[in-house]
Amino acid sequence: MNRLAVLVWYMGRDGFSHLSSGRGGLYVETVSPAGSGLVSDAGWKARRHPAYLQAPEGEKGPNFRLPESDIWYDAAREPGPWTDRGCDLSKWENAEVWSDEEAEVFGMLIRRPLPFFRFGGLTDFGNTPDVQGMTTERDTTLVMQLTANVQFTPFLRVEAPAGKRIEICTETYGTPNAPDVNGLWSIYITKEGLQEYESLGWMNGKTALFHLPAGITIHALGYRGTEYAADRAGSFRCDDDFLNRLWEKAYHTLHLCMRDTFMDCPNRERAQWWGMQTSRCRWRCTVWIQTQMPCMKTGRKRWPRGMKQPVRC
Repeated sequence: MNRLAVLVWYMGRDGFSHLSSGRGGLYVETVSPAGSGLVSDAGWKARRHPAYLQAPEGEKGPNFRLPESDIWYDAAREPGPWTDRGCDLSKWENAEVWSDEEAEVFGMLIRRPLPFFRFGGLTDFGNTPDVQGMTTERDTTLVMQLTANVQFTPFLRVEAPAGKRIEICTETYGTPNAPDVNGLWSIYITKEGLQEYESLGWMNGKTALFHLPAGITIHALGYRGTEYAADRAGSFRCDDDFLNRLWEKAYHTLHLCMRDTFMDCPNRERAQWWGMQTSRCRWRCTVWIQTQMPCMKTGRKRWPRGMKQPVRC
């Protein structure tokens, strides 16, 4: 018998691109070719993942524009191979089923209008070979090179004693002279021995910064690229190298600022500003044609509703 294991992230706070329901939940309904399906109910087992932590009081967090929180993960609290079919679920609780009235906090269910995001395989940073095998002797920041400013999730495989704090962010984390616009970072607390970890909250940048304490032996540092699923169709070439490079940079910037909406920026806000949306829609039509249309339509539908401040121009 197969087993479906799902890791759910309840953000629990408002942002410029998200209004919190005030409570977390999961609804699953599938249909098989035979007509029967899988539906989430009181027979499902649930628990809070013990390794994901609330940020301790006094820790700086992301700015108020972002609905996501920094991800804190304590490897010593891992519950074991909970996604394996043989995992013992005897101490897990049965899921709580809410009435229709209780579920009204989630609003109306709609069919997902966007294609699923693309995720690549784990890839080394450009300078990963330079740091493989090294052991830090003091607090060290490693600046790891990506191919461009991309959306990605960071990965590490290290050997360490328990209780060491590793911090991961990118060069886009902060904004000069504006300390109230911090982006997102990931904090990983080690367990004893050889271990690996992928932080599942995406970030963006041209470089990933790994802040390591003394006593960490690096076996691998890498990342998994992710993006909105748009297939490039348009192109531009001329005999002026500057204009060719400018067009490629513009194309990359447009793609970087697409996710579940057209974003003003992928690090500070991740929110749709309608003034920029209207101009970028015209440019995107010359590059992606049909594959970007779902994102354009979703943005247009979201504009008059679903945001605290629907007009941000």
